[in-house]
Amino acid sequence: MAEERPRQSEARYRSLIRDHKAVKLLIDPQDGRIVDANRAAVSFYGWSHEELTHMFIQQINTLPTEVIKERMAQVQEGRRAHFEFQDRCADGSAGDVEVYSGRVDVDGKPYLHSIIYDVTQRKKMEAQQARWLTAIEQAGDVVLVTDAEGIIEYVNPAFETVTGYARDEAIGQKPNILKSGRQDEAFYREMWATLEAGRRWSGCMINKKRRHPVHGRSHHYAG
Repeated sequence: MAEERPRQSEARYRSLIRDHKAVKLLIDPQDGRIVDANRAAVSFYGWSHEELTHMFIQQINTLPTEVIKERMAQVQEGRRAHFEFQDRCADGSAGDVEVYSGRVDVDGKPYLHSIIYDVTQRKKMEAQQARWLTAIEQAGDVVLVTDAEGIIEYVNPAFETVTGYARDEAIGQKPNILKSGRQDEAFYREMWATLEAGRRWSGCMINKKRRHPVHGRSHHYAG
């Protein structure tokens, strides 16, 4: 039985760490030394297992050494478990990573068990979306976004200026609040059928502006 326990422990370790598909590192919080790295970590970072286990996390993480030490202390003391960093790879590139780290005790000694997810592409997409949103917000053309049911989810400032509807008034409504009655139902059926099929629709619409009680009249525009 005494001989069997170490074998069972090693099998569990291989299952949880070395053979796991997620990138995992075991780190000594005292100096940042990488004690172990699984196969996924070797594949992700590009260094061999032997190279990684002769390195320190300070050689991978791009933060200043003192900041890294503080982060490790936060994990060891249970004050924090989730981080977003930039990590270096063997080819010299740096990528965005999301890290979940927790303290584990091995033979009475504390280590940090870190699970690393590559979020580089997600960060690039978020940055691109932010740039597009800025462009749409500043555009002089009317932009509105609806869900599959045609409910307005977003309008840009130009929509408010041109239609007279405030953003809060438009969101949750359907675009037919702008219908002027100058175009028949066949026109709108054709437009929505085109959009729902995933094709681009282009045309001229005669819409009405919001009627303001103060002025008591409506306006029309082509868009």
